[in-house]
Parts: sequence; C-alpha cells; structure tokens
Amino acid sequence: MVLKQAEPVMKFNRKFRMPQDRVVTEYDALKLWRALGLPYAPKPLLLDKKRFLLVMEAVGEGAEMLTFQLMRGKVDVPLLRRLGTTYGRLHGKTRGKSRLKTAFPMTGGFRMLKIGLYYKDMAESAKSPKMRELAKRCMEKLEKNRLCFIQGDLLPKNILVKGNDFFIIDHEVSYYGDPAQDLAVFFSAMVSSAVINWPLRKRYYRGIREFMKSYKKEAGWGSLFRKIEANSIAYLPANLFGRACGKVKIDLLDKKTEKALVRVMERIVAEEPKKIASVFRMVDEEGKALARNKPWKKEAIHGRLF
Repeated sequence: MVLKQAEPVMKFNRKFRMPQDRVVTEYDALKLWRALGLPYAPKPLLLDKKRFLLVMEAVGEGAEMLTFQLMRGKVDVPLLRRLGTTYGRLHGKTRGKSRLKTAFPMTGGFRMLKIGLYYKDMAESAKSPKMRELAKRCMEKLEKNRLCFIQGDLLPKNILVKGNDFFIIDHEVSYYGDPAQDLAVFFSAMVSSAVINWPLRKRYYRGIREFMKSYKKEAGWGSLFRKIEANSIAYLPANLFGRACGKVKIDLLDKKTEKALVRVMERIVAEEPKKIASVFRMVDEEGKALARNKPWKKEAIHGRLF
C-alpha cells in the first residue's frame, strides 16, 4: 500500500500554497478509472478527508519513471501505443456525460498547478506580446472547453514503468475539461526530449505518431479531432515555456539546449501550426547545434524534470 498526504505547500517552493482537497479529487478520479474498466491506474483503498490522506495500491518495487527512460534515449513504442489507447478510451468513454461534468469541475488544484505555473506564468512573464496574448486565449479555452474527463497532467514523471507494464499516477488535477490539455502536456514532454536528445529525435517523433494513432482510433472524435489537435498545439508553447524558462524549469538544461527549446516554442507561437508533425520540422531546424548532445545517464538525472 501507498499512503499519500496532500501538503499545503509545494516541495520545490515552500511559499507556494496549494489546496489540500486535491487528494479528494485524486480518489474520485481513481474510482472513475475503475468504474470505466480502464487499466494502468492504482486502486484507491481509503480516503481520510479530514487529514487529506489517500491510501492506494502500491505499484511495487522495480518501477521507474518513464522520464528516466526518455532521458536515456529509450522510447518504448508499444508502451506509448497502449498509453494512447488508454487516454483515447478515457476521453471517448466520458465525452458528453453531463453527470461527470457536474461531478468533476475545474478544481483549484488545476488552476494553481497547471494554469498558474504554465499559462498564467507565460501570460505575465513572456517578453513577446504575441506569447502573452496566446497564453490568455488558451486560459479562456481551458475554462470554456468541457468535452470529457481528463487526467490533466500526462507527464512522464507520472507514468511508472515496471517490466512491460506501466501505471499512471498523480490524478489530483483531473477534471471534466479539454482533451487537448492531456495531449499538450504529453507533447511538451516528448518535444522537450527530442530537443534534449536531438541526435535521437526521430525516436520521439515515432513515439508521438504511434501514441496519436492509437489515441485517435479509440477516442472516436471524428471531424472534431482536427480541432482538438490544433488546440493541443496552441497549448504547447505554455507547457514548453514552463519547462524551458518558467517557474517549473527543467533542471540540468545547458544553455545551448535551453535556447533551442525556446526557439521551437517561439516558432510555434509565430507560425501557429495545426498538426504536431509541423513541430517536428521546427525541432529539426532549431536543434542543429545540438548534434553532439548525448542521452543523460541515469545516475546524472536529478532535480525537477518533466
């Protein structure tokens, strides 16, 4: 078993206060995953609302964050296909469910941890007026678009890999909202990995493509899929901004890699692509100075990643 208690402050910034009831959201989200028959999420066992304590099944020894695999240059395509299938089913099975829309409003946790640290940060801190304006439009869309249940934080650090299996953890910002948010967070991690490990970038491109094929097949959005993908690309710069130069900046980024990541972000804002494949071209062109970058060794990976 794992016992999780929601603290009122952030680990990396003790001055940043957070709503402790986010653990209640996580408990309810995990119960929903079970009700939908979706695999790869821990089983919730007990919730103590007074002490903000959640007890759930443990993944077990030997699991590691997907982040570590990506940083070492390993891209497990079969795993990413199953991940795409899982999120496609999550979104597809919950679309248009008014009961869930009422039960899972946008929480204070999401507003603080995702909107505040990414979109609002870019809206207030970015030097470019166009970047600030884009961030504001994205915040408006996230408030308005309520299409299905989303996990809200599809980062590799929230995916534990054990053998051929994986487990999705950290559901505390889940709500009934915009599926493009889940895709944008996933894209931000994979695009960042492609820039950091630029000589191996095509591995990450393939991983994204296979994820998207599986996702599209299961989600069943039809013609609406184009708009969702376009929105996910619009949300991408804010998620890259947070990791490249914002309040949740990736530790261990050297200056050359950081500049390349920022240039990719700036081009997305300037060119407004509608498909993720267009971003691959930007990474190809802006990362040429990173030809000698090498994958990070596990023992060297520490600090705040993604």
